[in-house]
Amino acid sequence: MKIFYTLFLSICILILSGCTPKLTVKSLHPSLIPNEKINSIFIEQFDSDHINQTEAIEDKLLNTIIKQKKVFTLKTNEENVDTIIKGKVLESSLNYDVYYKKELNRQRCRIYEYDKNNKVKRCIQYYNRYIPCENRYYKVSTKIELLDSNEEEILFSKIYTKTREINKCYDEYYYTFPRFTRDKDEINSSLAVEIASQIQEDLAPHYKYFDLEIIEEFDNTTSVSDLQKKSLSNIASLIEDDKLKTAQDLLKKLNFELENKSWEVLYNLALTYEGTFNLTNANSLYKKAREITSNIESLTLINNAINRTKRNLEEKIKAKSQLP
Repeated sequence: MKIFYTLFLSICILILSGCTPKLTVKSLHPSLIPNEKINSIFIEQFDSDHINQTEAIEDKLLNTIIKQKKVFTLKTNEENVDTIIKGKVLESSLNYDVYYKKELNRQRCRIYEYDKNNKVKRCIQYYNRYIPCENRYYKVSTKIELLDSNEEEILFSKIYTKTREINKCYDEYYYTFPRFTRDKDEINSSLAVEIASQIQEDLAPHYKYFDLEIIEEFDNTTSVSDLQKKSLSNIASLIEDDKLKTAQDLLKKLNFELENKSWEVLYNLALTYEGTFNLTNANSLYKKAREITSNIESLTLINNAINRTKRNLEEKIKAKSQLP
């Protein structure tokens, strides 16, 4: 019965969450310093840096690649650079709580009961065993500042914080606190790498990803044949499989058959353009789809697409201006 219930629940979740096909698209966005073009950088050794924060940032920025080109050049001095990066590791800490987990020690019997019939004794009460456990709380906070080449103006400043919690219990009786402090620098150095990734995303043009709904069925207001219904369904599968050029050609043919009167076809056609980075055509097709539907839910979907492609096109233009 329990197995049946679990299976039924899993099917229900699958039905509710996995029915709508999606297309994942990416869009280029600018750094958080939109009015500056920053390509050549000098990075000073960060203050209080015992966790290789400086080196982690250098590695991330040096290996920032957009359109097969490196975005940043790291200089060894402050001459002829776009910006100077300074920083400080504000915190690299480890705090912990100690507690004991109680369980029965089935290797040690406290009270036996003698079975006269079988002439054996069996344990009816065991000793408790107390297992030492710990909750560890690691935390790293780093402040960075981007200065102009003359160090007169702060172009960007931010504090980044990353944390990690580890729970661990030990079965050994000889456990001695605090055994785990030896891994503090190792784990906090890994947190420093995560912070470096955040800094990379803030300072460099980068891609954002969007999961977009694909239309696989016509609504009841559209007059279409069974063959055209099947065609739309097959095209939706092609889009989901990222076969956008094939899907685009079939959608153009289907759109011609339906004389530009299906918002579903126009919407999916716009998706194929958005997925191939042609945001101008995508935005235009979304607007055409909006003109031929009055369904509130569909209009919401289309308006979101129009706003998204308009915003992403503006962001793409800004990001491209920041590339070397």
